[in-house]
Amino acid sequence: MKPDAATRLARIQALKGDTLEQARALRIPIEVDGAVIGSLVPIGPWILNDAHHIGLICQWRQAAMKMFMAQFDSTPERTLRYLEQRSVGEPDRILFFIHDADGRCVGHGGFSGIGEDTAELDNLMRGVGGGHPTLIQHAERTLLTWLFAQMGSAEITARVLSYNWLVIELHERLGFRRRASLPLKKTAFDDGLTLLEPCEPELANVRHTCIELALSPVDFAAATTL
Repeated sequence: MKPDAATRLARIQALKGDTLEQARALRIPIEVDGAVIGSLVPIGPWILNDAHHIGLICQWRQAAMKMFMAQFDSTPERTLRYLEQRSVGEPDRILFFIHDADGRCVGHGGFSGIGEDTAELDNLMRGVGGGHPTLIQHAERTLLTWLFAQMGSAEITARVLSYNWLVIELHERLGFRRRASLPLKKTAFDDGLTLLEPCEPELANVRHTCIELALSPVDFAAATTL
């Protein structure tokens, strides 16, 4: 049965623990053939006073900046503001750290715009190497399983820059289908922010595009039972 809006938001909020200990107790195991190869640790208000974990997100974002549609100089202050206002602050959004089997934090991923019918896969990233060789693939599978089961969504979407072919292929292995290739307009601002935004074809000023993908529960089930 699809949960109503209040239930969806309550389930998201319940994962946003006030302390790291609470977050670890709420972690979701990542399993392969019955073996636990890692876990998803939900990010909540606890991170706002955790300089170490803020620093990890800051470093990883800076290293992978060209893969994002919003590009800027990543700083701890900017990362803290983002976490406070978005990942933690927005009730329809959640971000998880990806831990390997040894409990080492190696990446993150989550969802934004979790609504009645849709949600967007957001911020999936491996920050450092190590752990199980297919950890990120199975982390994404676990994220998608959680979203479909807990939120009752009919569709999950994702937007990826066209040159980020590794992530596009990862999504497609889990059942995502390409829905559109969106022309992009690049705009640079005085504060150092550069935005890539979908636009009409005649306004595009970069060669690459934004690949829009979508995943249904049926396609996900078919891809993960092969």
